[in-house]
Amino acid sequence: MRATLVQAAHGARRSKTYLGERYRRLKKRRGSKRAALAVGHNILVIYSQMMKTGEPYREKGEAFFHQTNLDQVEHRLIHRLEQLGYQVSRQPQPAA
Repeated sequence: MRATLVQAAHGARRSKTYLGERYRRLKKRRGSKRAALAVGHNILVIYSQMMKTGEPYREKGEAFFHQTNLDQVEHRLIHRLEQLGYQVSRQPQPAA
């Protein structure tokens, strides 16, 4: 079962899905094999939740990680610009 999940994770790495993006992010920090094992575990957890609740899988999408951390990204970019010598002021964009 473990080998099958790891193989499925390696297949997911090329896809433009939540699992593919999760693999790519983990691979940067942990390496290919550990990332595949972690994504295989995610697949197993998703499957068990589907069986437990009876609900179908809802794909979060590749942009899930970018949408969840918008405040952190904004803070990091402002801090980086200030380090480069710019003065940054935040103003909301006018409604279109």
